[in-house]
Amino acid sequence: MPSPFTPYLGTVPKTFVGRAKEIADFENFLNEAKSNKPSSILLTGQRGIGKTVLLKYFSGIAKQNRFYPVYLALDESSAAPAALAKRIFGRVKAVLEEEIITLKTKKLVKKIDPKISLKLHDMEVELSSSLRAEEINEDNFVISLGKLLGKRHVCIFSDETQSVLRNGVARFIVNTLYAELPDYASNWVFVLAGIPVLEEKILKATPADRAFQKMELSGLNPQEVSTMLQKTVKGTKVTFQKEACEDIVNDTQGMPYYVQFFGDKLFNLIETGAITKDFYLQNKKHVLKELGDTVFTTRIKDLEKRGLYADVLLQFAFLDRQKGVTANEVSNKISTYAGPYIKELETKGFIVKTSRGKYRITDDLFRGWLCKKYK
Repeated sequence: MPSPFTPYLGTVPKTFVGRAKEIADFENFLNEAKSNKPSSILLTGQRGIGKTVLLKYFSGIAKQNRFYPVYLALDESSAAPAALAKRIFGRVKAVLEEEIITLKTKKLVKKIDPKISLKLHDMEVELSSSLRAEEINEDNFVISLGKLLGKRHVCIFSDETQSVLRNGVARFIVNTLYAELPDYASNWVFVLAGIPVLEEKILKATPADRAFQKMELSGLNPQEVSTMLQKTVKGTKVTFQKEACEDIVNDTQGMPYYVQFFGDKLFNLIETGAITKDFYLQNKKHVLKELGDTVFTTRIKDLEKRGLYADVLLQFAFLDRQKGVTANEVSNKISTYAGPYIKELETKGFIVKTSRGKYRITDDLFRGWLCKKYK
């Protein structure tokens, strides 16, 4: 029997657990948007913590509440106000147009309900008369998007947002969502999702404390991890015992992606029977080796292609302290100033600031693998 686990970043698991507070808050934001009170949300958490999965879950909730969900996976090609404006406008317009096509394929719509047909026609005319995405820039974006949204309920999800926060984009986003767009349209929810540095970048550039509601994701708790493992294998010939689940919680830090990875590998190793504490301890090295050979090796190879980034990250692993490591400590080891590399590694989510001038690797499993493989 194939494994029921989904060890792939951004893939919604068979069993979704946790995030009760975030889900309740999101539903409240949707209700407020229905009352003409738009909401801007900052969703942060380290890689593998489940941001993309939660956005997809939010998308389903938005649909149930008759919102148009619009998902954008951002990259550096949108790292300027004009480019980002085109990207957002174009995606929103495409989602609305897709809805028109879906409605138009329903047969006999005019005979069943003339009002629906008229509404469909009005919507089509309004969209066709709006500016094309390529004509949008930071100057006309707010008014054009406001006209496009109109009275429709729309929820926009921006994933990997930290990749675009340069060249004045942070200020552009906040000014748009907080100060300008509500004057033209108010039935929307905007979620900016990314790694923890996202909050710092926005806070430094703008009055973000007033602009955004904040959600910060942490690892799943022991009960949630146990529920995910035990319910995922329900109906198979494999079971997870409580003591094994507790060890998996400790080793994965409750990171949903790693829980899925460990569950998948252990499932394939046993195929039939109970995954006990002893079975887990006997096979833990095998699972960690496979994690290193697949996920971690790819990470470090990508960094090695860019020069000293891998060397700098390795020094963070070797010098790691709970209170963090300074740029000078790393620079002394590689004989060149590490500042620019550290800034980029932080932006990519590999390291996180622990205090003024000090950083440490965010992923303890990755750090441990680096130390064993390269030291």
